[in-house]
Amino acid sequence: MSETKPIVAGYYRDQHTFTDACAAATAAGMHPEAFTPYPVHCLDVKLGIPRSLIGRPVLTAILIGFALGLLLAWFTQYQDYPLNVGGKPYFAWQTFVVVILETGLLLGALVNMGLALHFCRLLPDPNTRLINDRITDDTFALVLPISPNKDSAVLSAWLRDHGAEEVQVLGVRQSTPVEEAAHA
Repeated sequence: MSETKPIVAGYYRDQHTFTDACAAATAAGMHPEAFTPYPVHCLDVKLGIPRSLIGRPVLTAILIGFALGLLLAWFTQYQDYPLNVGGKPYFAWQTFVVVILETGLLLGALVNMGLALHFCRLLPDPNTRLINDRITDDTFALVLPISPNKDSAVLSAWLRDHGAEEVQVLGVRQSTPVEEAAHA
C-alpha cells in the first residue's frame, strides 16, 4: 500500500474567492494545488505555474505537416499522375491549400495530444480516487501540503480565513487514546 502525503483541502463555491486564496497561498510559499470543475482563466499565473513548453514542438510539427502536405500534393499532381486540367500547370499549389493546411493541423493536433498525455500524466488510471466527488461538479478545491513546519490546524485556520466553506485534513494518521496513553 502506497504512503499518501498529508494534505489540507479547502472547498470553495465562489470562483473569485477561490482564485484569491490561490494567489495568497502562492504568495505565502505554500506550493498549493488546485482542482476546478471547469477551466479557470489565469489560474496558472495565480498558482505560479510556468508557461508550458509544449507549444514549440507542436509548432514544429505543424510546419512539418505543412511541408508534408505540400510534398504530397506536388508528388501526386506532378510526379505520379500528372493531369492537364483546363490548361492549368501540372502543379498549382493554390488548389491544395486546404490539403496542406489540414495535413499540418492534423499532425500538430496528434503531437499536442501525445505530449499533453505524456507530460501532464493524463493517461487514464482506474485506481484514481478524488479527494471529494464534488470537485468534478460544482466545487473548487485548494490543496495545501502539510510540511514539517506547518501544522494541519494552522493550515485549516488559514483556509477558513481565506473563505473556504469546508476544510478537510487527509492523509494524517489519527492517534487513538490507547496510543496517546502509551506515549505518555
